[in-house]
Amino acid sequence: MQNLYIKNIFIVFVLIFTILFSLILLNLFSFFACTKPLNKTLWLTKENGFSYFPYDNPNQQKWFKATFHMHSESLLHYERHSIESLYKVYREFGFDVISVSDYNHIFYPDFLGHEVESYIPVYEWGLNNKKQHFLSIQASFVVPDLFPFFRSLENLQWSISQIRRGSTFVVLNHPKLLNGFTADMIVDLEGFQAMEVFTPFGDSLDLWDEVLSKGKPVFSFSSDDLHVFSKEIIDTYLNESLFKTLWREWLFFNEDYGSEALKRYLLIEAPTPKKEDILRSLCKGRYVAVKQNFPETSFAFPLKEIISNENVFSITFKEPVQKISFKTKHNQTIIEFHNQQHGKINLKGLNYEFIRIEVFDLRGILITNPVFRLNKEIPNFCEVQ
Repeated sequence: MQNLYIKNIFIVFVLIFTILFSLILLNLFSFFACTKPLNKTLWLTKENGFSYFPYDNPNQQKWFKATFHMHSESLLHYERHSIESLYKVYREFGFDVISVSDYNHIFYPDFLGHEVESYIPVYEWGLNNKKQHFLSIQASFVVPDLFPFFRSLENLQWSISQIRRGSTFVVLNHPKLLNGFTADMIVDLEGFQAMEVFTPFGDSLDLWDEVLSKGKPVFSFSSDDLHVFSKEIIDTYLNESLFKTLWREWLFFNEDYGSEALKRYLLIEAPTPKKEDILRSLCKGRYVAVKQNFPETSFAFPLKEIISNENVFSITFKEPVQKISFKTKHNQTIIEFHNQQHGKINLKGLNYEFIRIEVFDLRGILITNPVFRLNKEIPNFCEVQ
C-alpha cells in the first residue's frame, strides 16, 4: 500500500514536471520566433492647431453606462458568479452595456435572446507571471499567450498585433499590477487604443498622464475587473448555494472581498446601446471613465453633454459638481471651476499638446479623453464597419 502511494506521488510529480518543462520550451521557442520590431511613434506636438476632437457630436447626447471587464465562474473558480447572476446585478445598478471577459475564452450569453445580437464579445488576453494583460473588445478569435514565464517588449508587440487582427478595440489592463507596465513600455508599444486608468488593481491616473506627457495619444478606460461581488450585494440580489457561500468565505478569509465592485465604468455617448453604435463611440474616444465612491445609482454623475471642436472644449452637468479642472502635460491645471454645472475652455491660441478634463466630487472622479494636437495625419485608433 505504501509503495502504491509513493508510486502515485511520483507519477503526479513527473506529470507536473513534464507540463512545466513543456511550457518553458514553448516560451523559449516563442521568445525568439514570435517577435515584432517596435515602431515608436509620438503623435503629439505644439505645432498647428488641435486636430482630434472625441466629443464632436453637437446634438442632444445620450450616455450609456458600460462595463467590459469582469470574470464569471469556471471549473477552477467556483467562487465567482454565473453569467446570469452577473447580468442580474449589473442591470440592477443601471448598466446598459455588459460584456464578460474571461481569460482566453469568448462566449455569447444565450439567455439574452434577441439582445444577443447587440452583445459585444470580449476576452482577456494573458496567462503570464507579470499579469501583463490586454482586453480584446469585439473579439472574433482568441490569441494564446505564448509567454507564460518571460517575454520581451517585441514579444508583447507581436501579441498585440495578433490580438488586433481579431478585435476592434484593445485595452492595456491594470498597468500597475505587479508593475506590469511602465510609462516607457506603454509609449514604445503600439496597436492598442486605451489603458485602464481606473481599476481595483491599482488606479493609474498619474501613469496615464505620464504617457500622454511623453507624446503618446492613448484613451483612458475604467474597469470593474470583477471577480466576486461584495457579501452585501450577494445577500441582497443573489440566491446562491450554501456551499458556494462557504467556499467563497473560506477562500477569501474576510468579508471585504468584492468591496470595489460596480464602482468603475464607462459612460459612452452614442445614439443607441446597440453594438455598432457603442463600438464607433469607443473607437472615437467618445466616452468618459468614471470611478464612483459608492456603487448606488444615486451617486452617479449627472452628466449632460461634452462638446469639443476647434474652438472650444466644454462639459456640462445637470447639477453643480465640486470641481471641474482642465489639465494638460504633467498634470498641469490650466483652469478650474468650483461648484458649477458647466466648465469651458477656448482652444484658440493655446499652445498645449493635449487638454483633458477631470471632475472631482463627493460622487467620485470622472475624466474625459483629451483633445489632441497631432503632428501628422490623425492616427487610426480603430474602425467599425
